[in-house]
Amino acid sequence: MNSRTGFLFADPSFAEGVARLGDFSGTLNRYNTSSSPEKADRRAMRADIEAVRADGQAVNRRLRQGRAHKRHGR
Repeated sequence: MNSRTGFLFADPSFAEGVARLGDFSGTLNRYNTSSSPEKADRRAMRADIEAVRADGQAVNRRLRQGRAHKRHGR
């Protein structure tokens, strides 16, 4: 998970992860928050748009590479 998609999830250290093995009541769970639901929505929407943009750029790159390979007889 990267910073664009995982901003609402906890990111525990190794020691916290080990401690969670014995935390049956969930007292160690901490989550990132936003100051308002609207800000959380805007942040999530921005992350979605960035992910779609990055996917589109990856597809364009692959298409250009495929065309270059065809032109060079590969």
